[in-house]
Amino acid sequence: MESRVAQKKKPMVKPITILKGIGPKLVPFLQTCAIYFVLYPDSSRSNLIHLAFKCAPIISLCVFVLLHGMNLRFEYAYSRRILTGLIFSCVGDALLVYKEWYFEHGVLMFGIAHVIYTSAFGLRPFNLYAGGSCVLLGLFSHWLLGSSLNGIMYYLIVAYICLITFMLWRAIARIQLFDQLWTWTKLCSCFGAVCFVISDLLLALDRFRAPFSYSHQLIMVSYYTAQLLIALSVVDSKLDWTVNYRVIQETDLFKLAEEVRLLKKQVRQRKREEMRRSSSRECLASAASSSSSSSSSSSSSQSQSS
Repeated sequence: MESRVAQKKKPMVKPITILKGIGPKLVPFLQTCAIYFVLYPDSSRSNLIHLAFKCAPIISLCVFVLLHGMNLRFEYAYSRRILTGLIFSCVGDALLVYKEWYFEHGVLMFGIAHVIYTSAFGLRPFNLYAGGSCVLLGLFSHWLLGSSLNGIMYYLIVAYICLITFMLWRAIARIQLFDQLWTWTKLCSCFGAVCFVISDLLLALDRFRAPFSYSHQLIMVSYYTAQLLIALSVVDSKLDWTVNYRVIQETDLFKLAEEVRLLKKQVRQRKREEMRRSSSRECLASAASSSSSSSSSSSSSQSQSS
């Protein structure tokens, strides 16, 4: 099995090599971010133009993911899920432009995005220590914000905290430094999830606790950085799928094949035992029938002699 895993491992693509190829594709994202921060240094204005410029960087990241490659094959499942998460995030951005009326709807859209990101990151390896740290972070966020929430908003924010901390856990758990089953784009998704948590925590503190200076700039910089890093994680996701997911999948198949083989062996043994039992019963029945026939013949002969 170790030889199979060794055969599957391929040299990791160097970051400099990838950056040379993807750099031009990121220019629209950087340009739209710069334009947004120049035109809207704060979030006081709510109109369609503001909505368009706020969503433009996320739309450019969607285009980046599409240009990197997209089809319905299994190795592109990660890219499809990241693209879907970006789309829901874009809808959430649009709703939060009108946060006086659609804040809850925007939170719901981002919650769905986190669920999709979590499905992209996967549920293995488990990494209990990372999960415990994220639980502590979620409890701290609840302690920090819980007293400022009431009504339906309390339950909505608590559910959102659970979703984003779960997403953070799965992003951190993907990194297996000691097993050498990691890539630099896994690090991007991990740091992207961390930036996402920072952005949302800043947003919650500014809205529910106490507004602070430069909140809009800090929130949006950390948010765009998070989405950029998560989008960058699709760059060698196909290679990552080949190296890790297929190996794990084949390992599971080998285990399943071994279990099936043992089950078939047990079934064959049971059939042999049943055949031996049935043959022994047939022998006993034939012996009994022969003895009864001999006894009946002897009794008939005795009656004739009498």
